[in-house]
Amino acid sequence: MLKPIKVFAALLISGTVFAQHTGEINSNRPSQSMGAFSVGKTVFQLEAGVLYHDDPSVDNVKNQYTAEMQLRYGAFMETLELVADFSFAKQGFYTEIDGASTTGFSQMELGAKYLIYDPFKNYEEKINVYSWKANQRFKWRRLIPAIAVYAGAAAKPTGVFSSPEAPEMSPRVIVIAQQHFSPKWALITNIMADQLSSNDYRGYGYVLTLTHGINNHWSAFVENQGYKNDFYQEMNFRLGMATLLDKNTQIDLSGGMNQRESHGSFFAQLGLSWRFDKNHRAVELK
Repeated sequence: MLKPIKVFAALLISGTVFAQHTGEINSNRPSQSMGAFSVGKTVFQLEAGVLYHDDPSVDNVKNQYTAEMQLRYGAFMETLELVADFSFAKQGFYTEIDGASTTGFSQMELGAKYLIYDPFKNYEEKINVYSWKANQRFKWRRLIPAIAVYAGAAAKPTGVFSSPEAPEMSPRVIVIAQQHFSPKWALITNIMADQLSSNDYRGYGYVLTLTHGINNHWSAFVENQGYKNDFYQEMNFRLGMATLLDKNTQIDLSGGMNQRESHGSFFAQLGLSWRFDKNHRAVELK
């Protein structure tokens, strides 16, 4: 979640030099939104976590434990990122038999993200050496969002995590907007359409994530997410924090409420993000 602040600072420092790579790790966790910027060419990043969901709005399900893993790699250019997303879940049931449960992959997806427009590319914010007040004045350019698109293909989840009639493979697209109102405040907007190969299961959703950089090591976020298809609609509210252990490692903690129709439930998650960027520095030196 330190991504908005660190990316913004890097863009201001770079001036006319355009790069996605930042001094500190640029992680999508712990929010469910996807940032517009990539990790940087040749950079590999692992983002993983565990989630507990109490009494989710699924028939007879008592709780669900989920292990999440996202792999990100900057390929070919600074603006392109390849993404692999996996989730493995265990559901416990309300039943007369103690310990009754089922496990399986709840998400398996491969995709790519490309940055279309960056308002700070080839732009240098001029500093007024005579006026501190002028330098602190709000810059209207900060309202202009960076725009990226993501396209992926999701395999059908295993076992009880999908309907038998659902398609075996289905495309998903996301339009991403990322605004930096100041070095400490950022807003990420995702507009999504998934299950596009099926008229029956096609759904649409959004994620709004507001991030605040508390200091150089800590950040906090609040998030609203909505989704709807022909079978159900739901709303999620999340908040959480993230902190840097070092420039390539971040840990996060978050929680929230899920509201599906008339049923509400609680969830919490803990995560770790780690970046390997030595190859990126080697490329820059060439």
